[in-house]
Amino acid sequence: MAVSQAIPITRHPYADGSYKKMLIDGKWVDAASGKKFETHNPATGELLATVAEGDAEDINRAVAAARRAFEARGAR
Repeated sequence: MAVSQAIPITRHPYADGSYKKMLIDGKWVDAASGKKFETHNPATGELLATVAEGDAEDINRAVAAARRAFEARGAR
């Protein structure tokens, strides 16, 4: 016969409701547009984090940084 056991709900350490930036070129930065969005736990509605909302300009910044890093590594 199976015995049911309660499993404690734990929260991810980064799900603390704080603001999360994007990591681009080794730095934590805001979205170029300044936009943010909230993400919530779908089961409880609890705010998990507010996150920088990246767009095409942020993608271009990240790709340019990655290209620079790749080219610098190849120069060694």
